[in-house]
Amino acid sequence: MKKGVLIIFLSMTLVGCGKQEKTANTKVSDTSSSTQISSQSSTKNSSTIDKIVDSSSILEEKVEQHSGVTTLSKENYYQNNIIQEINQQFLNWASDRAKIGGMAVTSEFFDHGAAGRGDWFAVTPDRLAMVQDLNNPGYDYFPLHVVGGVTFYYSSKGTLGATNERQQSSFAAGFSEVADITKPIIKYILCDNGMIYELNSDSSLSTGFNEMNDDGTIPRSQINVKEFHYSEDTDAINELQRILSIVNK
Repeated sequence: MKKGVLIIFLSMTLVGCGKQEKTANTKVSDTSSSTQISSQSSTKNSSTIDKIVDSSSILEEKVEQHSGVTTLSKENYYQNNIIQEINQQFLNWASDRAKIGGMAVTSEFFDHGAAGRGDWFAVTPDRLAMVQDLNNPGYDYFPLHVVGGVTFYYSSKGTLGATNERQQSSFAAGFSEVADITKPIIKYILCDNGMIYELNSDSSLSTGFNEMNDDGTIPRSQINVKEFHYSEDTDAINELQRILSIVNK
Protein backbone atom coordinates (compact mmCIF):
# COMPACT_ATOMS: atom_id res chain seq x y z
CA MET A 1 0.00 0.00 0.00
CA LYS A 2 1.20 3.43 -0.83
CA LYS A 3 1.40 5.91 1.98
CA GLY A 4 -0.38 9.19 1.52
CA VAL A 5 -3.07 11.30 2.98
CA LEU A 6 -6.64 10.99 1.84
CA ILE A 7 -6.61 14.29 -0.06
CA ILE A 8 -3.76 13.14 -2.28
CA PHE A 9 -5.42 9.81 -2.86
CA LEU A 10 -8.81 11.26 -3.71
CA SER A 11 -7.31 14.01 -5.87
CA MET A 12 -5.63 11.38 -7.98
CA THR A 13 -9.07 9.93 -8.61
CA LEU A 14 -10.18 13.06 -10.44
CA VAL A 15 -7.38 13.02 -12.94
CA GLY A 16 -7.85 9.37 -13.67
CA CYS A 17 -4.44 8.21 -12.49
CA GLY A 18 -4.28 4.63 -11.39
CA LYS A 19 -2.52 1.36 -11.46
CA GLN A 20 -3.55 -2.25 -11.64
CA GLU A 21 -3.06 -4.20 -8.41
CA LYS A 22 -2.70 -7.93 -8.16
CA THR A 23 -5.38 -9.49 -6.00
CA ALA A 24 -5.74 -12.92 -4.46
CA ASN A 25 -6.95 -15.94 -6.38
CA THR A 26 -10.31 -15.48 -4.68
CA LYS A 27 -11.39 -12.83 -7.19
CA VAL A 28 -14.82 -12.90 -8.76
CA SER A 29 -13.89 -10.30 -11.34
CA ASP A 30 -10.93 -8.14 -12.36
CA THR A 31 -11.04 -4.84 -10.51
CA SER A 32 -8.81 -1.81 -10.19
CA SER A 33 -6.24 -1.41 -7.42
CA SER A 34 -7.48 2.03 -6.38
CA THR A 35 -10.33 4.45 -6.91
CA GLN A 36 -8.39 6.18 -9.68
CA ILE A 37 -9.66 3.62 -12.16
CA SER A 38 -13.38 3.95 -12.67
CA SER A 39 -14.06 0.95 -14.90
CA GLN A 40 -14.42 -2.61 -13.62
CA SER A 41 -14.78 -5.77 -15.66
CA SER A 42 -17.26 -8.40 -14.49
CA THR A 43 -17.96 -12.11 -14.81
CA LYS A 44 -20.52 -14.57 -13.59
CA ASN A 45 -18.43 -17.66 -14.05
CA SER A 46 -19.46 -19.99 -11.26
CA SER A 47 -16.07 -21.69 -11.13
CA THR A 48 -14.41 -18.41 -10.13
CA ILE A 49 -17.11 -17.77 -7.54
CA ASP A 50 -16.30 -21.19 -6.08
CA LYS A 51 -12.82 -19.89 -5.28
CA ILE A 52 -14.29 -17.31 -2.92
CA VAL A 53 -15.49 -19.92 -0.47
CA ASP A 54 -12.51 -22.28 -0.81
CA SER A 55 -9.91 -22.33 1.95
CA SER A 56 -7.09 -19.85 1.38
CA SER A 57 -3.75 -19.34 3.12
CA ILE A 58 -3.79 -15.72 1.91
CA LEU A 59 -6.54 -14.76 4.36
CA GLU A 60 -4.82 -16.59 7.21
CA GLU A 61 -1.57 -14.73 6.54
CA LYS A 62 -3.28 -11.35 6.53
CA VAL A 63 -5.28 -12.10 9.67
CA GLU A 64 -2.03 -13.10 11.36
CA GLN A 65 -0.43 -9.84 10.27
CA HIS A 66 -3.27 -7.85 11.86
CA SER A 67 -3.99 -10.18 14.79
CA GLY A 68 -4.30 -9.26 18.45
CA VAL A 69 -5.46 -5.81 19.44
CA THR A 70 -6.17 -4.72 15.85
CA THR A 71 -8.74 -7.41 15.14
CA LEU A 72 -12.23 -7.83 16.58
CA SER A 73 -13.37 -11.11 18.11
CA LYS A 74 -16.79 -12.66 17.63
CA GLU A 75 -17.54 -11.95 21.30
CA ASN A 76 -16.80 -8.24 20.88
CA TYR A 77 -18.62 -8.12 17.54
CA TYR A 78 -21.91 -8.91 19.26
CA GLN A 79 -21.43 -6.64 22.27
CA ASN A 80 -23.97 -3.83 22.49
CA ASN A 81 -22.91 -0.61 20.78
CA ILE A 82 -19.41 -1.82 19.85
CA ILE A 83 -20.04 -1.56 16.11
CA GLN A 84 -21.68 1.86 16.52
CA GLU A 85 -18.73 3.06 18.59
CA ILE A 86 -16.19 1.91 16.01
CA ASN A 87 -18.08 3.52 13.16
CA GLN A 88 -18.69 6.81 14.98
CA GLN A 89 -15.04 7.17 15.96
CA PHE A 90 -13.93 6.47 12.41
CA LEU A 91 -16.50 8.92 11.01
CA ASN A 92 -15.22 11.62 13.36
CA TRP A 93 -11.71 11.08 12.02
CA ALA A 94 -12.86 10.89 8.39
CA SER A 95 -14.77 14.17 8.69
CA ASP A 96 -11.63 16.29 8.81
CA ARG A 97 -10.08 14.36 5.94
CA ALA A 98 -13.19 14.89 3.83
CA LYS A 99 -13.10 18.63 4.48
CA ILE A 100 -9.50 18.81 3.33
CA GLY A 101 -10.48 17.05 0.13
CA GLY A 102 -13.54 19.24 -0.45
CA MET A 103 -15.85 16.28 0.13
CA ALA A 104 -18.71 15.18 2.35
CA VAL A 105 -18.65 11.90 4.27
CA THR A 106 -21.43 9.85 5.83
CA SER A 107 -21.71 6.61 7.75
CA GLU A 108 -24.33 5.48 5.23
CA PHE A 109 -22.62 3.01 2.95
CA PHE A 110 -25.08 0.12 2.72
CA ASP A 111 -28.81 -0.44 2.63
CA HIS A 112 -31.26 -2.46 0.60
CA GLY A 113 -34.92 -2.63 -0.26
CA ALA A 114 -37.24 -5.61 0.03
CA ALA A 115 -35.16 -8.76 0.15
CA GLY A 116 -35.09 -12.39 1.14
CA ARG A 117 -33.84 -14.11 4.28
CA GLY A 118 -30.15 -14.47 3.43
CA ASP A 119 -27.20 -12.62 4.98
CA TRP A 120 -25.71 -9.74 3.00
CA PHE A 121 -22.02 -9.63 2.14
CA ALA A 122 -19.30 -7.88 0.15
CA VAL A 123 -16.67 -9.53 -2.03
CA THR A 124 -13.08 -8.59 -1.12
CA PRO A 125 -9.64 -9.89 -2.17
CA ASP A 126 -9.68 -11.77 1.16
CA ARG A 127 -12.98 -13.51 0.35
CA LEU A 128 -16.44 -12.67 1.69
CA ALA A 129 -17.20 -10.05 4.34
CA MET A 130 -20.56 -10.24 6.11
CA VAL A 131 -22.28 -6.86 6.26
CA GLN A 132 -25.73 -7.84 7.60
CA ASP A 133 -26.28 -10.84 9.85
CA LEU A 134 -29.63 -12.56 9.45
CA ASN A 135 -28.13 -15.84 10.71
CA ASN A 136 -28.44 -17.36 7.26
CA PRO A 137 -25.84 -18.83 6.92
CA GLY A 138 -24.55 -16.80 9.89
CA TYR A 139 -21.38 -15.32 11.35
CA ASP A 140 -19.21 -18.44 11.29
CA TYR A 141 -19.64 -18.95 7.55
CA PHE A 142 -17.84 -15.71 6.70
CA PRO A 143 -14.07 -15.23 7.07
CA LEU A 144 -14.54 -11.44 7.43
CA HIS A 145 -17.15 -9.22 9.05
CA VAL A 146 -17.85 -5.55 8.37
CA VAL A 147 -17.66 -3.48 11.56
CA GLY A 148 -18.42 -0.15 9.93
CA GLY A 149 -18.13 1.91 6.81
CA VAL A 150 -18.33 5.36 5.29
CA THR A 151 -19.03 6.93 1.93
CA PHE A 152 -17.06 9.92 0.61
CA TYR A 153 -18.69 12.05 -2.07
CA TYR A 154 -18.74 15.55 -3.53
CA SER A 155 -21.89 17.19 -2.23
CA SER A 156 -24.06 18.98 -4.77
CA LYS A 157 -25.05 21.25 -1.88
CA GLY A 158 -21.50 22.16 -1.02
CA THR A 159 -21.52 20.24 2.26
CA LEU A 160 -18.09 19.44 3.71
CA GLY A 161 -17.19 16.84 6.31
CA ALA A 162 -19.53 14.53 8.20
CA THR A 163 -23.19 14.92 7.27
CA ASN A 164 -26.57 13.21 7.46
CA GLU A 165 -27.98 15.04 4.45
CA ARG A 166 -28.61 11.82 2.53
CA GLN A 167 -31.16 10.76 5.15
CA GLN A 168 -33.55 13.30 3.64
CA SER A 169 -33.69 11.15 0.50
CA SER A 170 -35.31 7.78 -0.10
CA PHE A 171 -33.43 4.50 -0.33
CA ALA A 172 -34.21 4.39 -4.06
CA ALA A 173 -32.63 7.81 -4.58
CA GLY A 174 -29.43 6.76 -2.87
CA PHE A 175 -26.86 9.53 -3.19
CA SER A 176 -28.30 10.90 -6.43
CA GLU A 177 -30.03 13.84 -4.71
CA VAL A 178 -27.05 14.95 -2.62
CA ALA A 179 -23.94 13.98 -4.59
CA ASP A 180 -22.39 15.30 -7.77
CA ILE A 181 -22.63 11.98 -9.60
CA THR A 182 -20.14 13.10 -12.23
CA LYS A 183 -17.46 12.81 -9.53
CA PRO A 184 -16.30 9.84 -7.46
CA ILE A 185 -18.48 8.26 -4.80
CA ILE A 186 -16.15 6.13 -2.70
CA LYS A 187 -17.25 3.50 -0.20
CA TYR A 188 -14.96 2.24 2.56
CA ILE A 189 -15.83 -0.90 4.50
CA LEU A 190 -14.04 -1.46 7.81
CA CYS A 191 -13.49 -5.13 8.59
CA ASP A 192 -12.75 -7.06 11.74
CA ASN A 193 -9.31 -8.09 10.48
CA GLY A 194 -8.18 -4.48 10.82
CA MET A 195 -8.24 -3.89 7.07
CA ILE A 196 -10.16 -1.39 4.94
CA TYR A 197 -11.50 -2.24 1.50
CA GLU A 198 -12.93 0.33 -0.88
CA LEU A 199 -15.09 0.64 -3.94
CA ASN A 200 -15.54 3.38 -6.53
CA SER A 201 -19.32 3.20 -6.38
CA ASP A 202 -22.32 4.65 -8.12
CA SER A 203 -25.13 6.42 -6.25
CA SER A 204 -26.86 3.26 -5.00
CA LEU A 205 -26.58 2.22 -1.36
CA SER A 206 -26.65 -1.46 -2.29
CA THR A 207 -23.87 -1.29 -4.90
CA GLY A 208 -21.02 -3.61 -3.93
CA PHE A 209 -23.17 -5.86 -1.76
CA ASN A 210 -24.88 -9.18 -2.35
CA GLU A 211 -27.50 -11.26 -0.59
CA MET A 212 -27.29 -14.96 0.12
CA ASN A 213 -30.11 -17.15 -1.15
CA ASP A 214 -32.89 -18.02 1.29
CA ASP A 215 -31.18 -21.37 1.84
CA GLY A 216 -27.94 -19.66 2.85
CA THR A 217 -26.03 -20.33 -0.37
CA ILE A 218 -24.33 -17.92 -2.75
CA PRO A 219 -26.62 -16.74 -5.59
CA ARG A 220 -24.19 -17.64 -8.36
CA SER A 221 -26.27 -16.29 -11.23
CA GLN A 222 -27.18 -13.00 -9.54
CA ILE A 223 -24.00 -12.13 -7.67
CA ASN A 224 -22.99 -8.46 -7.85
CA VAL A 225 -19.44 -8.67 -9.19
CA LYS A 226 -18.40 -5.21 -8.04
CA GLU A 227 -15.57 -6.24 -5.78
CA PHE A 228 -14.09 -4.11 -3.03
CA HIS A 229 -10.31 -3.83 -3.31
CA TYR A 230 -7.52 -3.10 -0.85
CA SER A 231 -7.51 0.51 0.24
CA GLU A 232 -4.24 2.36 -0.25
CA ASP A 233 -5.29 4.88 2.40
CA THR A 234 -2.67 3.97 4.99
CA ASP A 235 -3.75 6.71 7.39
CA ALA A 236 -7.32 5.39 7.42
CA ILE A 237 -6.14 1.83 8.06
CA ASN A 238 -3.95 3.02 10.92
CA GLU A 239 -6.91 4.88 12.40
CA LEU A 240 -9.14 1.80 12.20
CA GLN A 241 -6.49 -0.28 13.94
CA ARG A 242 -6.06 2.40 16.60
CA ILE A 243 -9.81 2.31 17.27
CA LEU A 244 -9.84 -1.49 17.43
CA SER A 245 -6.94 -1.46 19.89
CA ILE A 246 -8.97 0.81 22.20
CA VAL A 247 -12.12 -1.31 21.85
CA ASN A 248 -10.16 -4.45 22.70
CA LYS A 249 -8.72 -3.07 25.95
